[in-house]
Amino acid sequence: MMLKTTVQTFLVLIILRKTFSYNLVLTEKMATFVTSPVVEQLGVANISGGIKQLSADIVPSYFGYSFNIIQKSDGTVGMMIGSPKMINPTNPAWQDKTLGISQEPKGSIESCAISHSLFTTGDIPTCVPAYPNNPQNGDNYGLAFPVRPDGRIMTCSPTRIQNCGDLLYSPGFCYKSSDYGLTWVEDDNTKAISCPILHVEVLFVLDGSGSVGTEFSKVKEWVKEISKKLQLEEGRVTVGVVQYSHYTNASDIDNQPWIVTHITIGQFKSYETFANEVDRIKLQGYTTYTGATLKKVVTDFKNTKNYNKASTKQVMVLLTDGMAKDTEDVAVNAEFLRQMGVIPYAVGVGSNETVNRTELRLIANGDPENETRVFMAADFDGLTAIAKELEAEIGGIVLEGTTGTGGTGYKMEFGQLGLASAYGRGSTARNRRSFVKAHPVSENV
Repeated sequence: MMLKTTVQTFLVLIILRKTFSYNLVLTEKMATFVTSPVVEQLGVANISGGIKQLSADIVPSYFGYSFNIIQKSDGTVGMMIGSPKMINPTNPAWQDKTLGISQEPKGSIESCAISHSLFTTGDIPTCVPAYPNNPQNGDNYGLAFPVRPDGRIMTCSPTRIQNCGDLLYSPGFCYKSSDYGLTWVEDDNTKAISCPILHVEVLFVLDGSGSVGTEFSKVKEWVKEISKKLQLEEGRVTVGVVQYSHYTNASDIDNQPWIVTHITIGQFKSYETFANEVDRIKLQGYTTYTGATLKKVVTDFKNTKNYNKASTKQVMVLLTDGMAKDTEDVAVNAEFLRQMGVIPYAVGVGSNETVNRTELRLIANGDPENETRVFMAADFDGLTAIAKELEAEIGGIVLEGTTGTGGTGYKMEFGQLGLASAYGRGSTARNRRSFVKAHPVSENV
């Protein structure tokens, strides 16, 4: 293929159907091509010794599917070329179907230096890999990678799968470079990626000591008020209730007479049946063994069917109106809960004289000075306001990443994150125009 001579050299992207790859016409007189690593390694010249061609047994790598003209601050010029269907960028021979390799493409990006002699002698540019480290099967790097004049690049894999237990999640993984692809790091959005939450388990842990007295009815109404807003019938949230007071060394933690699981997590699927069971709970009286109770909470969460699943969050809401009798056990047992991944909330009812606020902080976040996930009410009537805050907090966990359509709705919900073009629309075209303008070629070339 030859192009008519014009005042300027234009870079034209064409498809050579016989070679199953995209190639770049770089000169007007010599029809020199930048061929993919696959063509270089597996291509066979025809009888006349012309351009190498690929047989039907070679899987196309789509070399040239995307490309960018780059001009560095030192004046050097180059191209970055994507081949998103490259199975293994370190071994182009894997494109040969006869090898029997069945693997999703990792994709590749090549950085090709261009010298001024290209337009006079037709020297073929030298290309080197410029893709993120340790690509995974199915990344398809090279679909898009906007390049800024200062060397910043963003490339993404919208197809990389994150295994979230019951869910295969494709949020899009993106990497950025500040040196034209020499080094790469995860971008901030990718660092923040976690499995979407399909299920939240909430365990209410209620102080049943004697000081609560007749106010216990208000505590039960508070539990019901929060649970009603969590829409148990939809199945995304399950709840349970533990009441605690005294502890005895005569029994193990799961058989304590005054640390009791009244409702196991997920026991009731509807709000009505849950609320009826809450109404049947009677106050125990006695003392306040908060530290020992946290051990009981550990076993309750471990016994749920969704324990240790990436798509499940576990939440504890502990309410107390006093100070623990076993203060020495509170911090260590609460720390173990948090290491399990449980999100603890601590609610105190009373004054700073009657409630140990430091204990609440140690339960909620482990820092004796930090108020995160700590709530205080002056009396039991003040629980209503806290209920609304907790509804919002737990609701935020339930709705994290939700589409409102159930589990499979997450499959490609954040696919936009994995399209690098979302980060730099228009930059490619500007770079091409700048290159052509800066490098005119005489008609006598």
